[in-house]
Amino acid sequence: MNLARTIAVFAISALLAVAARAQSNRPSQTFDTSAGAVKVTPIYHATMLIEAGGKNIYVDPAKPANFSGLPKADLILITDIHGDHMDPEAIAAISKSGTQIFAPPPWSQRSLPPPLFPTAKPNHGPAGRLKRSPCTT
Repeated sequence: MNLARTIAVFAISALLAVAARAQSNRPSQTFDTSAGAVKVTPIYHATMLIEAGGKNIYVDPAKPANFSGLPKADLILITDIHGDHMDPEAIAAISKSGTQIFAPPPWSQRSLPPPLFPTAKPNHGPAGRLKRSPCTT
């Protein structure tokens, strides 16, 4: 019985170690531009991190994306109104003071728990196009 338990603990520990290593070695691609390097890290589904000009830009943060070990967001872009492109808990996990959030009207007009969209007053251009939203955390 003790041998079986020891083997089970060892197996679980090995799996957790492999999973942790996989998270720390996220695949990414870097592009050189005239303004400097742009690094793109896919996280899950439509969720990705773009690092450029010393800024961290997240696109579509949603579950079950794992943000552990990643930098906090300077800017969050939400491209769709569906839940697989935006999750309040994911946004809270990657936000910091001053993080700006740009989102389509259904999200930017929603009442989300603080500190998400605390002063959300969407600023839409012609035909309802999003110009700039003052949503910050």
